[in-house]
Amino acid sequence: MSKREQRRKQSSGWQNAGNNMTLEEAGRLGYDLNIDEPDPEVDTLENAIVPSDDGTFIYKRFQLKPTGIIIPEDLQDEEWRDIFQVLRKLDEAIQWAVGDLVNHAESKWGETYTSMAEVTQYSEKSLREYAYVARSVDMSIRMDNLSFGHHQLVAGLKDQKTKKPLRREQAMWLQRASDNNWSIKALREAMKAEYQKQKNYEMEHWLFSKDRIPNISKRFQKLWSKAKNGDSKSEKELLAIVEDTRKWLTEVVESLDNA
Repeated sequence: MSKREQRRKQSSGWQNAGNNMTLEEAGRLGYDLNIDEPDPEVDTLENAIVPSDDGTFIYKRFQLKPTGIIIPEDLQDEEWRDIFQVLRKLDEAIQWAVGDLVNHAESKWGETYTSMAEVTQYSEKSLREYAYVARSVDMSIRMDNLSFGHHQLVAGLKDQKTKKPLRREQAMWLQRASDNNWSIKALREAMKAEYQKQKNYEMEHWLFSKDRIPNISKRFQKLWSKAKNGDSKSEKELLAIVEDTRKWLTEVVESLDNA
């Protein structure tokens, strides 16, 4: 008998005892009359996924088997939506759990991906990917309303020199995705647009910095004048400036092609 059913039985016993007893008196005698109040312990048990000896898992009226799910014939729409939410959350949680466990085994016991693949029956590729994301995205910034795929996208945001994850930048993108309800595709496109914007800025800064733009003002004119009058040294210097200018202009054109 569940706790909720026990509470209802107690209530029934109090009612059978007569209505002359006050609620306070009933409480002193041990009757629990708050049968409709939420009981966290009861609710947790009712929503638990319980393993069975035959290898199946029981969730409410569903039986989850290794090869499928047994669905009640009178399944309601609300139950259908509920089980899908549970399965989605389980799928996300399992990927994180596998990644964290792999990283633990690798760092504590020196386990290899090959040995773990044999034990767990996961492919080495899957173990490496789960472990990489779990290792790259700290638990403190993971968001349960975003998919594992969202976190995969930000896992690669690392410092180019130290190769350490850029926690703040990762957290910023995850928060944006959460606030805007972005799909994985939308997050990827937003990150790509920002990367291209940053790349264009860096290219512009590099191309048009003072030490990159060739000096072809008054000095160029003087060298041209001397070279025209037969000064071989000035001609050589002038041609060097022309070559540098040609290379710079080529880089400017190529930067437009790669935009």
